Amino acid sequence: MKVSISYRVDMKDVLSTVESLTNTALQEAEETLQHATTACQNINEDSIQKTVNNIKTLRESLISLDTQLNDYVNILVGYQNIINSPPAPPTTAPEAEDA
Repeated sequence: MKVSISYRVDMKDVLSTVESLTNTALQEAEETLQHATTACQNINEDSIQKTVNNIKTLRESLISLDTQLNDYVNILVGYQNIINSPPAPPTTAPEAEDA
């Protein structure tokens, strides 16, 4: 089961935070891919089940990576929308009516 986790960062930290999250996700994916590549070499009759399991693990990791990257895209699009939107007009308090 997947859950959403959210936390707040200052606007000035959004890009560096997404960069850090992306780098971590890509590093984990790289390690998984290296492991799967090694594990899927020299396939023979005795290693079929192990190879199948390794491929399944790789696929699950890729699905997780895709989900994470999609989250980061959404964060960046939201950030871009905020910085490109015109500033909101100042609000003033309504004047009290004299009775």
